[in-house]
Amino acid sequence: MGILALDMYEHAYHLDFGAAAGAYVDAFMANIDWAAVYGRYQQAVHAACEPFGVAQDDIGDALLLDVRRAGVFDQASTVLPGARWCDPSAVADWSGNVPADRALVVYCVYGYEVGRVTAMRLRAAGLDARYLRGGIDAWQAAGRPLADKPAAGSAT
Repeated sequence: MGILALDMYEHAYHLDFGAAAGAYVDAFMANIDWAAVYGRYQQAVHAACEPFGVAQDDIGDALLLDVRRAGVFDQASTVLPGARWCDPSAVADWSGNVPADRALVVYCVYGYEVGRVTAMRLRAAGLDARYLRGGIDAWQAAGRPLADKPAAGSAT
């Protein structure tokens, strides 16, 4: 892991760019391999979140929260049994309404970005939250039971 730094002291760019500090910054940014930076960022996020994943057999009596994005949830017809939907873009609005003394397991479609980020935001709020590895997709692929999605108006 590394740190990306740009020296903005005038000695760093004056010989090549004169007083055009903006051109120096543009040249610096154009030489960055953004795909590699994003790849390293994703590795760091994965490494930070991985300890907070839970397998399908390890959910126990945790409160299940469906955190699929609103558009995806709207198109869905099923949920994990006992789960309730919570908008992942509004964690700050609803996190205070979940029991602080109960383990939480959140799931999204595949168990990647949305589930992981939501679990980490809940953990930052002091809640015992984990994300379901593989999400609802892996749950369904394993032949586990699903329930009909609750009627509109019953979401959090």
